[in-house]
Amino acid sequence: MPRTPRLTVEQRSTVVRLYYENGKNAYLTVSLFRREYPRYRTLCCSTVLKLVQKFEQCGSMEDQLKRHCGRKRTVHVPTNTHL
Repeated sequence: MPRTPRLTVEQRSTVVRLYYENGKNAYLTVSLFRREYPRYRTLCCSTVLKLVQKFEQCGSMEDQLKRHCGRKRTVHVPTNTHL
């Protein structure tokens, strides 16, 4: 099954707008969004709620820069390579 492409910023904004216009109803938001963008059949209620939560916390639909996680990078310079 081919993978559905990520939502654009405009499409994410549409999801949030539809959510508020329809009385904070995630199910109805999904139905209306699928009519407008039939290619995105995999959009579900939990995705809508996560987008709304992100909008309420950040005030933006832009992608956030990910923080680096995991092991920190080490730098190899001549002064510490003998260790």
